[in-house]
Amino acid sequence: ELKSGFGIFGGRETLQAKLRFSASVSKWVIHERWHSQQSTELDSENRLILSIPFTKDHEIVHKILSYGSDIEVLEPQDLRQKVARVIHQASKIYTD
Repeated sequence: ELKSGFGIFGGRETLQAKLRFSASVSKWVIHERWHSQQSTELDSENRLILSIPFTKDHEIVHKILSYGSDIEVLEPQDLRQKVARVIHQASKIYTD
């Protein structure tokens, strides 16, 4: 159970995150090992699509945010919405 999903959080029920990286960082991210059960592919624009299992979203949200505008959460919708909310809240700090 401990290694069923991304990061330190375990659990039996896993979700699948599908993440798309910009072409500019894909050439580096493709060599990273996020999880033993990850899968990768390049789209027609040389953007990396990374699929990775996770159980709890706390740690993966932090990892996603570290890539800034070079990453987009494609799936699941709940994770996409959570990341969007965090970015929106953070942007308020910098808006006059």
